[in-house]
Amino acid sequence: MKAFADAQNSLVAVQAEQNKLQKARLVLNAIELVQKAELAQKERELKEKLCEITCNLQRELQQNEFQNRGELQAVQIQSKWDEKELPTIFSRRELTDIFAQKSDFPLFICSKIQITEGSPKYFQTELAAELESKMLTFANSTFRRDVRFYSRFFKDRDVFDVNAAQLETILPNTPCVMSFSKLTRSNVHFHYKLWGSQIAEILHEHYDLEFSWREEFLQPLLDSVGEVSDHNLDNIYEMIGDWLTSLQKLIATFLMDLYAIVDGNNPFYMPKLDRVNVGLPEAVREKYIQPYAEILERVQKERIDAFNEELRRQQDAAYRQRQTELQKQRDEEARRKALNIPIPNTNLTLELAAIKEDDFQMGSNQNSNEQPIHPVHIKAFRIAKYTVTQELWKAVAAMPKVKDDLNADPSRFKGANLPVENVSWHDAQEFCKRLSNAIKQPVRLPTEAEWEYACRAGTNTHFAFGDTITPSQVNYDGNYPFGGAAKGQYRVTTVAVDSLAKNDWGLYQMHGNVWEWCEDVWHDNYNGAPSDGSAWMSGGDQSYRVLRGGSWSHYAGHCRSACRGRNIPSSRCNIYGFRVVLPLL
Repeated sequence: MKAFADAQNSLVAVQAEQNKLQKARLVLNAIELVQKAELAQKERELKEKLCEITCNLQRELQQNEFQNRGELQAVQIQSKWDEKELPTIFSRRELTDIFAQKSDFPLFICSKIQITEGSPKYFQTELAAELESKMLTFANSTFRRDVRFYSRFFKDRDVFDVNAAQLETILPNTPCVMSFSKLTRSNVHFHYKLWGSQIAEILHEHYDLEFSWREEFLQPLLDSVGEVSDHNLDNIYEMIGDWLTSLQKLIATFLMDLYAIVDGNNPFYMPKLDRVNVGLPEAVREKYIQPYAEILERVQKERIDAFNEELRRQQDAAYRQRQTELQKQRDEEARRKALNIPIPNTNLTLELAAIKEDDFQMGSNQNSNEQPIHPVHIKAFRIAKYTVTQELWKAVAAMPKVKDDLNADPSRFKGANLPVENVSWHDAQEFCKRLSNAIKQPVRLPTEAEWEYACRAGTNTHFAFGDTITPSQVNYDGNYPFGGAAKGQYRVTTVAVDSLAKNDWGLYQMHGNVWEWCEDVWHDNYNGAPSDGSAWMSGGDQSYRVLRGGSWSHYAGHCRSACRGRNIPSSRCNIYGFRVVLPLL
């Protein structure tokens, strides 16, 4: 029984394995079917894409073909229209080429010579074509790129003055010389129409040469040879034709030389007239060349004289400009020296700002002692950019005494570049006298009007920076702002004189840091104050002197441009300093 059971179990296991294999086979078949379906779908998509691309290419090629046909047809239509309707001897394409070229070079248009009936047969059959061909060859070899020469366009048509007038309306600013030649039974007429240049104005827009070719050329030749056969006569006519061509070359050379001299950039241009062989015989060469050469010589002399005069004018202007620049440099150097005065026997420099002369409104309605607001005229002066530093104070204190002794180190807050403080009005006066002796220039304290004018720097607000200030601009007690500003830092010390913000005239710390002594006696208001900016020394309270600007320990409102302070001239405090003023040199 056990063996049977084992066999039965083995059979079940085998059947289960067969079922798994069959399921796996079914799964593989399903995957294969899916993959085949996907491949078939991709194949269909690729075929559709290929078909679409092919159709697009065919459509694009067809459109390009239609477009090319349309453009060709348009060109043909335009060409026919130009030929019939365009009011000029040039086609639209030729005009486009002319416009595309530089207009600095003149345009020389040589039309076909007109031969009237009754003229010798040689002239009617040979001269016109030969003249046009020879002129083209001559122009290309003589003028090269300096002249844009046109002639071959006109073989089969006559060109008249009306064509020149039409062309001038199309090319009004292009320098043009247009030639019209006419030969009759007895005479020859060379006519030239000019526009777009100075020589056109000089020649009144045309130049003409007319003479009898029979009298000028034919008769002398006949007289020289005696009897003339038909063969000799043809040779004579051919010789005359060559001379007429040479004359046209001569006139063309003259006009182009004249253009180069008058309209060109080089007044020392060497005319080609004397250097080019136009083919005239010696017998008549001087007769025709000499008048043209004299004209060119006279015109060129005038051009050179004008050039030299202009050159002298430019040289004079350049010299004056250079002298002006040198004077500016000297003035700037003098100004620089005037605003940067070295202190003898030290490495220190008194840096000043130049304050211009002007009027301003002094005072404010904030406090009664700042009233009334009144106009003051300030003369120009120089004022120190910074309050006097402790380093400068020590240097001047070591100089010879004038009246009073000076403490070499009076300040509470120590630092070479900190403002000197704890100095009195009398100390400041002694300092100014010693410094005046040292630099040989008058040094003094600013008047109260000068101080406020310099502090405002052209403003009429409470401060040079606006109606409020911040501790980043001014050193004051930031716990007490002004005008609605937020509270800020209170440093409880002075700061370097060249730190924080400067006003628009380059002056540092006119607001805050230390109060600054002024020259004036104290008055309770401005009634009767001088209007010329001078120190107000009469009347008032003679026991007090004016202080301006506020300090590191005062409220923001005390630092206003118009705010006034006072103390006795002997008072010393760690909030009192000063800056100096010098007259403008």
